[in-house]
Amino acid sequence: MIIEKINEYNKKMLDIFIKRIPSIKEIEDDILENMFIIRNETNILGIISYEKYIDKGLIRYFIFQKDVEFNNLELLFEEMRKKAIEDDIKLLITVIDDTELVAFFEKLRFKKIDINTLYLYETPVVDTINSNAICMIHKKEEV
Repeated sequence: MIIEKINEYNKKMLDIFIKRIPSIKEIEDDILENMFIIRNETNILGIISYEKYIDKGLIRYFIFQKDVEFNNLELLFEEMRKKAIEDDIKLLITVIDDTELVAFFEKLRFKKIDINTLYLYETPVVDTINSNAICMIHKKEEV
């Protein structure tokens, strides 16, 4: 497995990977700047990226094939987390709709928080998403 930042070489593979996901039409350039992939020699197997909000990073994409082992996904997350620290991100945020994903993110040292207490800029996150969503955070100092 190869874990690397998105670049000109693997961008074509990303386009193929994205075409298999109907809910994604296009990924914005500022999110591509913070994207890492896990791949084999010919195909992308997973992606992770965040969008920066001052000193917070909202995980926008963490998509992977089911057969990718957790330890490889953890390495993928760690590469993205290192970039976030370099980018002065103090808090990573994920918002999930599937309760089965809570345990997955807890293994990555995320903790559930009350979604009503989280703001991006001046906007309460709860106003921008499904009110049944689960919000989890990963603090820079909890590594």
